[in-house]
Amino acid sequence: MKKTIFYIFSIFLCSYSINLVAQDPIEVLGWLDDEHYLIEKINGEEKTTFKVNAKSGKESAHTPERGILETLPEGVRLRRGNTFYSSDRKAVVISKDNDLFYFKKGESTLRQLTANPQKENNPTFSPDGEKIAFTREHDLYILYLETGLEKRLTNDGTDLIYNGWASWVYYEEILGRGSRYRAFYWSPDSERIAFLNFDDSQVPEFPIYHHIGGDGVHGMLEATRYPKSGDPNPAVKLGIVEIEKGITTWVATDTDFEYTAWIFWTPDASELIFQQLNRDQNHLVINAANSETGISRKLYTEKQTTWVEFFEEIHFLDNNKGFIIRSNSDGWYNLYHYDMSGNLVRKITDFDWRITDIVMVDEENERIFFKGMGSENPTESHFFVININGKKFKQLTKGAGSHDIRLSNKGSYFIDNFSSYSNPGETDLMDTKGAKLNSLKINKTNPNDDAGLVVESFTIPTSDGFDLPAYWVLPPNFDKTKKYPIIFNIYGGPDAGTVSNRFRNFSWNQLYQKGVIRITVDHRASGKFGKKA
Repeated sequence: MKKTIFYIFSIFLCSYSINLVAQDPIEVLGWLDDEHYLIEKINGEEKTTFKVNAKSGKESAHTPERGILETLPEGVRLRRGNTFYSSDRKAVVISKDNDLFYFKKGESTLRQLTANPQKENNPTFSPDGEKIAFTREHDLYILYLETGLEKRLTNDGTDLIYNGWASWVYYEEILGRGSRYRAFYWSPDSERIAFLNFDDSQVPEFPIYHHIGGDGVHGMLEATRYPKSGDPNPAVKLGIVEIEKGITTWVATDTDFEYTAWIFWTPDASELIFQQLNRDQNHLVINAANSETGISRKLYTEKQTTWVEFFEEIHFLDNNKGFIIRSNSDGWYNLYHYDMSGNLVRKITDFDWRITDIVMVDEENERIFFKGMGSENPTESHFFVININGKKFKQLTKGAGSHDIRLSNKGSYFIDNFSSYSNPGETDLMDTKGAKLNSLKINKTNPNDDAGLVVESFTIPTSDGFDLPAYWVLPPNFDKTKKYPIIFNIYGGPDAGTVSNRFRNFSWNQLYQKGVIRITVDHRASGKFGKKA
């Protein structure tokens, strides 16, 4: 339907969707194993868990194994940001009052690990669960959980030299806030730790005034090392420390590249994979360093006329069969298979639409499950499978909208949570041949309809050939002959679109009841048009 677009001053509006649909008597909890999923039946205040066979649909009562949260000593409370789990979630380290405490499932009390006035940051379990690593005052330590023995691995940490603790610009712009400043990485065999060493001495200081803090009356002035455009960035080195000997081997890196980050280990721990990027951010190299000697070799190089981003996911195949990456070097994010000498084995996919992430690399059956926009509409999200050799591609989800999937342990089945602008949501059980086996849950209540709101999608043509995706929310009893105030909502960040064909509940927002229209639109660089935009 053709719409009239109003040219108005735009304002930025952060909006949040709240799901207020009526609760069904069944909640789908997820997968127990490859053949069974768990559901929770709700009867008033009573909740009962059942195990369901995906193939037969047979239900049986299931008593979940008591998790570590249920076995904590009385009075111990876990909160986000102070709790660090082992990989099997049977042990936890808790940061409290600047010290670390350990609790293992089956024990009855917390065990205090450290007793220092200085804070231990980012305690991280080794893969074997026997040790933790952390940083304290910008140096790297490990602690043996059985004996409580603590071992210092670096000794040069200062206010300007950081070991395993990221410089601010790396935390904010490269590793991301989710890193919590952590810049150290256990090897799969738990024998080594790779870490980044930062020297901030050449980075200019930037004053930040906090109106609260200090004595609570006069505020507080904080000085941070903040490189503005053209300023020196922190100098970075990459080290590998052998735990038992305590010896650090410095990796040979290319000084022509400004940034070193995003570290991975090969499955056999024989090599450390690290990435380097130039300051113009249009030339990236993936390197492989020998874990014993630190001697590195180039594994992959990518140059683009626009920009290149660090690879945040690299999937290494077993038995040195190479690795799989998701790159937009051809203008769209596609999948590529390289051998461990850096030679291209094949371009697995060749789509002119975006693959958003790899869900599972199933080596046993030589296939890859991944999510992407699909070829029909860049505002949609679908689930796909393809063989590693590039054959037998198939879209597994059906229905225009957004599909959030949960794949079973070995990739035999998946649970599909689907919604669209007009569909408040349904949950289906599917097999990975694409057949629907059962409808598990349907949200029948549409709060937007109940509030008299109309949500419609459309596109806005540009002068240079891009149809920008958009949707609007129309107030109750909308009359196209009248004039309405409009909030024009757009987020201008690169590769960060906000328009997607999924259900959002707008009924809670009183703006619409007061006769306001909101239009949300994605710009050409939002990621929906590939690099051609």
